[in-house]
Amino acid sequence: MKSLLALLFCIGALVASTAAQLLYEQLPEQHRTAIDRTVEDFNSNQTNTKSRQSFRFFRLISPVQETKLTSDRSHLNLNFILRATECLLVDTKNVNDCEFRKEGPRVDCFGCFIAERKNIEKKMTDCVQRNKVTEERKRKRNEECNPKEYRPGEGLLLASRGCKGCY
Repeated sequence: MKSLLALLFCIGALVASTAAQLLYEQLPEQHRTAIDRTVEDFNSNQTNTKSRQSFRFFRLISPVQETKLTSDRSHLNLNFILRATECLLVDTKNVNDCEFRKEGPRVDCFGCFIAERKNIEKKMTDCVQRNKVTEERKRKRNEECNPKEYRPGEGLLLASRGCKGCY
């Protein structure tokens, strides 16, 4: 009976990690690029990299918020979990090849990006341990990533003011 329970637990863990990875694979390329950039930044900014675990995308916390700014530009807000892997940072060539640790910290990441065709411009990312995400932090994240701050055509308007005799 115990071995059957252990087998079911292992199958459940495998399905859960596979489902998280499938979700990543199902995301649009721009979303994956934004997530990958955030993971790279998080892993490279850790101190004492010789003994630190590498982290990788685990799952989305909420659906991606995408707001069209212009016909070819969008504002993306992403909120997702990074999870520690079995690989050390110094040994990791491709973090997606590393298995998740059974225990270990989970990191809540929130980022906003401007996506234009295949280019992704990072506006802001904030990654902290899950237990450190307060209501105040959520409020600040949302304020910093408000897509309404961008005004389509604003640069065009400023440029046309400096052009005397253009019409």
